[in-house]
Order: sequence, then structure tokens, then C-alpha cells
Amino acid sequence: MAGRLDPEHSDAWFCMGFCLETIGQAEEAVRCFEQSLRIDPRNPEIWRCKGRVPLALGREDEARECVLRLSATNLIQFTL
Repeated sequence: MAGRLDPEHSDAWFCMGFCLETIGQAEEAVRCFEQSLRIDPRNPEIWRCKGRVPLALGREDEARECVLRLSATNLIQFTL
């Protein structure tokens, strides 16, 4: 699945994560968002999506970490 994506193409990983989230494959989606963030760690949309998935799964601490990381970099203020 995601292993065939270009490991250096952040948008491809982000889109795969978004699609996986949409079809209910939350854990795979988080892994794709994490790969996307390794390439583009200052992209606020990736942080927002990465935080939304664990929040939906009831993992508030993990979601909060995404918000704090985003806030710490002063990229954007947002709500999940």
C-alpha cells in the first residue's frame, strides 16, 4: 500500500493519509501523516489532520501533542 509511494513526496503521503482516514483506516492514516511530516514538518494542514485522527479515536493526549507541536512552531492557530 503506502510503501510504494515516493518516500520523499510529502503531498503523496498526505493524500494517502487523507484517503485512508476517509475509509476508516485510522492507524494507517496516522503513519502516512507522520511520513509526510518527516518531509514537511512545518505544514499546518498535515499537523491538523494528524491530530484529528487520534482525537476521533479517543486518544486525546496524542491529538493534544499535535496541537502543541503546531503551536510551538507558531505556524497557525486552529481547532481540531
